Amino acid sequence: MRGGWADLPAYLALVYVLACFCSITAAQVTLGLMALVFLLQDPRWIHRGLQVFPRTHGLWSLVLVGWAVVTATWALEPTRAWHHLRKLMFWVPPVLLAALVARYGTSFRKAWLYALTLGGVITSGVGWVQYLWVGHGTLERRVTGLLSHYMTLGGLLSVVFLILVAQVWVDRFRWSLAGAAVLTGTVLVLSLTRSAWLGTLAGLTVLASLRGWQRAVRLVLACGALAGAVFWFAPPALSYRLEHFFSPSEVSNRMRLWLWEMGLRVVWDHPWFGTGPDQMPYIYDNYRLPAMPEGEVQAHFHDNLLQMAVERGLPGLGIWLGWYISGLQWLRVRYRQVETPLEKALAAGLLAAWVSLGVAGLFEYNFGDSEVLMLWLTLPAWVVPEGAAGEEVGG
Repeated sequence: MRGGWADLPAYLALVYVLACFCSITAAQVTLGLMALVFLLQDPRWIHRGLQVFPRTHGLWSLVLVGWAVVTATWALEPTRAWHHLRKLMFWVPPVLLAALVARYGTSFRKAWLYALTLGGVITSGVGWVQYLWVGHGTLERRVTGLLSHYMTLGGLLSVVFLILVAQVWVDRFRWSLAGAAVLTGTVLVLSLTRSAWLGTLAGLTVLASLRGWQRAVRLVLACGALAGAVFWFAPPALSYRLEHFFSPSEVSNRMRLWLWEMGLRVVWDHPWFGTGPDQMPYIYDNYRLPAMPEGEVQAHFHDNLLQMAVERGLPGLGIWLGWYISGLQWLRVRYRQVETPLEKALAAGLLAAWVSLGVAGLFEYNFGDSEVLMLWLTLPAWVVPEGAAGEEVGG
C-alpha cells in the first residue's frame, strides 16, 4: 500500500476496524465511503470479493440475510422489524475486505492486526481511566471504554485478546503485542462480563488444543498467572461476580432463566417464521412469567440461539447454525492450509475468537450487538488466499 487513490479502500477498511471500537456512526460513514470508492475505482472489486470469499459460508450468509427479510415481512409489527434490518449493511464489509486481503496479502493483514490492536488498546486505556479515576468498576457503573455498554466492551476485547495471544504464542513473542494482550485482558476482566469470560476461556482452550500439550501448559500457566494477579487484587464487584457466577439466586442469572422459559413459549406459538426481528415490546406482556417484574421490558433473550428461534423461527435457527458452523469450518481449514507463521497465528486467533463469540452468545445476544457484529462478520475474510482476486482491479 503506497498511499495513492488506488489504495484508498484499504485505508478506509482500517478506519472501519478502528471505528468499531468507538462509534457506530463513524463505522457506517466509513463503510459508505469505502463502498463508494470501490464502485468509483472499478465495480469488479465487489465481484472479486465474492469470488474469494468462502463459498459455503457466503451461501449461508446470503440465506440468513434473505430469511431475515422474509421474517421481517411476516413480523408482528413489520415497521419495527424493517427498521431493525438496517443492520444488514454490516454484511457488505466482509466481501470488500476479502477482495482487499486477496490483493494486498500479508501487508494488509499486518495493517489490520495493528489497527485491531490499536483499537483495543485505546478503548482499554479509557477503561482503566474510568476504573481508576472516574469511579467505574461496580455492578451499577461498569467500565465501558469508548463503547456504550460493558457487554460490548467485553465482546470486542475478547476477540482482540485472543488474536494477540495467538500472535505471541503461535508466531513469535513480541513485547509490544504481549503488553497489549495484558492490557486488554485485564480490562476484559474489569468489565465484569461473565459471558465474555466464558467465551475467552473457550477460545484459549482452542488455542491450547492447536499446538500440543507442552505449549498448552505454557499458555495455561501464562494466562493463569495473569488471571491470578487480577483476581488477587479483585475489587468487591469482581469477587461478587465470581462467587455468584452460576448461582440461580443472583438477579441477572434468575432473569436469564425466566427469559429462556419465556422464549421457549414464544417459539412454541411461532415455530416457522417467528415473531420477526426486534419484536420484544409486542410480545413481552403476553408471555411474561408471573415471577418477572412488571413494567420492565427486556431488550432480548440473552441467548443467540433462542433469539434466532424467537425472531426467525426454527428454520431461522437452523440457518444461523449453518452460518456459524460454516464459518468455524472455514477458519479451521485455513489454519491447516496456511504455512507462514503470521498467517498461522492469525488463523488460530480468528478461530479462537469465532469460538469465543459463539460460546459467549449462549449467555448473551451478542449477535445483535452492532459493534460486535461488525467485527464478527469480517473475521473469515482475513484469511482468504492471497492473490486469488485480480491484482489489476482498482489500479
